[in-house]
Amino acid sequence: MAPVSVPIASRLPSSLRIASANATVIRVMSRLTRPSLLSLALDWLDEQNQALTAPYLKHPAQDGGDDEEPDDFYPPAQTLEDLQDYYADLQTRKGSKREVLDRILEGDWRHGISMYQLAMADLQYLYDHPTSQKWTAFQIVPLKVQRDSETPDGDDHDGVSSILDKASLVVPRFHPSSFLRNLQSQILPDIKVHYNFDRHKIMPLLILRIFILDSPYNTSLATAAASSGETTNVEASRTVYIAFPDASPFVYLSSAQSSSAGGDKAPGGSSGGTTRPSEARSLRSLVVEAIPKALSRPRERYALKPTNLATRNLSELLQRRGAGRTNTAGGGWGIYADEKTIESPLNTVPPPSVASQLEGATTKTTKADEKGAPTKSTKPTKPQKRALSPGARREERLSKRRKKVAAARFGKTARIDDGCGVERVDIIMQDPYPGGGRHQDFRQDEDEVEDRGPRPDHRRKSKGGRRSQIDAVLAREDEDEEADEAQRARRTAGAEGGEEDGDNNTTNNDNEWRPRVAFTFQGPHVFAGIRQLVEAGIIDGEKMPGWMTGEEGVTVGAVRDGRIRGHKGSGMP
Repeated sequence: MAPVSVPIASRLPSSLRIASANATVIRVMSRLTRPSLLSLALDWLDEQNQALTAPYLKHPAQDGGDDEEPDDFYPPAQTLEDLQDYYADLQTRKGSKREVLDRILEGDWRHGISMYQLAMADLQYLYDHPTSQKWTAFQIVPLKVQRDSETPDGDDHDGVSSILDKASLVVPRFHPSSFLRNLQSQILPDIKVHYNFDRHKIMPLLILRIFILDSPYNTSLATAAASSGETTNVEASRTVYIAFPDASPFVYLSSAQSSSAGGDKAPGGSSGGTTRPSEARSLRSLVVEAIPKALSRPRERYALKPTNLATRNLSELLQRRGAGRTNTAGGGWGIYADEKTIESPLNTVPPPSVASQLEGATTKTTKADEKGAPTKSTKPTKPQKRALSPGARREERLSKRRKKVAAARFGKTARIDDGCGVERVDIIMQDPYPGGGRHQDFRQDEDEVEDRGPRPDHRRKSKGGRRSQIDAVLAREDEDEEADEAQRARRTAGAEGGEEDGDNNTTNNDNEWRPRVAFTFQGPHVFAGIRQLVEAGIIDGEKMPGWMTGEEGVTVGAVRDGRIRGHKGSGMP
């Protein structure tokens, strides 16, 4: 009698195998290069991984028997050492990727690929292509219990609520097995999840791969065909990555991706569709809500706070939201985070300025050139170059000054070859329009437009009705400001004084005209491009606000009074 599969709440085991002819397996394996496939196959053949990655070997009973298939294009090997020697020999000679891929899927692992092997292949692609995922940084903040004398419903009994504890420095303890057990308790019972932890090969990161299937079973039925008979549950799966940096109260979360992403077409089949935006957002929100609950313990509750930093570069995330000293010392302030140079504003002897350091480096270079220059006895002197014109000298002095200003504002950051770049920065300006009373003319024009008819919403929306990322950030910041104002209002005594303050604020806001001006900087390294513009004289580095140097560590934000909302900022120098 065949075994009966009953839906349970446990996770998918790593030993569960997927058919080698599955479209998802072929797509994941086809993305890898030939050297990566050979390295991955040798890892699978390691003796420590045989419980989950065992290949298809020739059974001893098949030696000289009738069960052996003479037409087998890839005859099974007899021992594990034979396969190790074979793949090691493939590394020493040239060949095609198709040769290695067919040998793996149709020969040595013809009986299927385990979930652990699929996770290793996915992570190998992530290591080969570090910018394939878009990461968002979240801060793990502790919560504290607040007792209110009056609940939001208007009752007089005491209410209990949790708010962010900004003064606490408590960091949650992280244990992988406990975290997975708590995270599994937050997963819905009608889906199954496979987890796989892996240590990054270069960066101080612990990466968790979450593979989600729409199936209530954790047996072979989870990878079987759906009721329609056309697709399998594996082809409709989604993958999410969570990166935990060492000794840092931050978490990096990737965007949800479907295993049947468009553009990759399996042999003999049609290309799959991408994950719908609603499904990706719901899956992402589910993971964001589950992470702090999995990290929390009795009397120690935590929450995830967005940091408005999103990029495809993990090195930039570690630089801005890692365990180093550059989290709050970006741009020119990085000199105080450098462990080699001990400098402090409290020193009695001021440290050498950036200008003097640059001049010293130039002097050393000149002396070295003079020392290595040939003498008159060995080589005849060349005629002296023609003296520069006054305009050229002035331009040379201005160029040196601009480079000194850029070095003072950006420090050692924002360089093309530093490997810490962001691809996109969205900023909206909320400063009042300068010009004294000129805003009244614009106010009159707006009143005339309002008299003609209703004005459309000033916030842009896409065709699907989805708000832009910067609008979502502004809405979240408005909610935080309203909560802070409500908390301050409860602390202040006297309702009349509060009403007067509100009237004064309204009057001041009415006298200010704040146009909606949004900037989008896009490129391989945004802040390095801004630094080049400063050195070229297109942007005035002395009057440039601090958020343009990248010292705030955000890619989405709103500027008010020269500073990024929600951050301290440096404003105008």
